[in-house]
Amino acid sequence: MNPNDTIWLAGRDAPTRNEKFRVRLSFDRLKRKATWRVQVIPMPPDDFHWNV
Repeated sequence: MNPNDTIWLAGRDAPTRNEKFRVRLSFDRLKRKATWRVQVIPMPPDDFHWNV
């Protein structure tokens, strides 16, 4: 593991909202690390099954 091996992306601040530095979660990176943590959950009446 190294500092570049992360699930986080740097986000821009919004000075108009008086925001400081922020980060965003990358679902693509998270899915590459742990597929089961990112699921597509269909709306009923479709069935949902966990991907493990």
